[in-house]
Amino acid sequence: MALQHPTLALAALLLLFLATSAGGAPLAWGANGEVRYLARDQAASWEGVAPVASLSAWFDPNDSSSLTLSASVDPAEFRSGNGLRDAQARRSVFNVGTFPTIELRASSDPTLAPRAFELDTPTTLRLEAELDLHGVTQSLPIDATLTLREDGDGRRWIEASARFEISLEAHGMQRPRLLSLVTEDRVEVRVELRAEPN
Repeated sequence: MALQHPTLALAALLLLFLATSAGGAPLAWGANGEVRYLARDQAASWEGVAPVASLSAWFDPNDSSSLTLSASVDPAEFRSGNGLRDAQARRSVFNVGTFPTIELRASSDPTLAPRAFELDTPTTLRLEAELDLHGVTQSLPIDATLTLREDGDGRRWIEASARFEISLEAHGMQRPRLLSLVTEDRVEVRVELRAEPN
């Protein structure tokens, strides 16, 4: 079932600060978006969706290597359209009573050369992340695609997306079972975000 919103949140934060116009200090941005997971068993596949709960980031828009961020997701908020499946995920997969949040910390790959971001030009940025899920911290790389937009009145925003996989077993999570059907260990996570200046 799902569990990777944090990483997506991290992509969103990245977008937020990249959207700042060339100039000086980092600006504060607000973001909204969602994290989506795609899980499968031997007979079917399904998606779960949850909003990003919180985001904070620091970024110099003139230096793409300067980004650091933290994000969190509430696993109890995942909805797949099947109430029984979601209740099982909250209770026996995410174990939300013991692990009520998923947290992600990330920073730009320090080996990447600083670069400028241009309007309407998607830019992929590699992030080095740590995901705290179900009491286990795992390191993973995340490629986030960021696009700076501007309307006719000069208002700017950032669109961000990311896609990656996580292992349930690597985080000590129980794979859901229904009769002979067992959820696959690898779960795909997708994040879509929009960030605007506060």
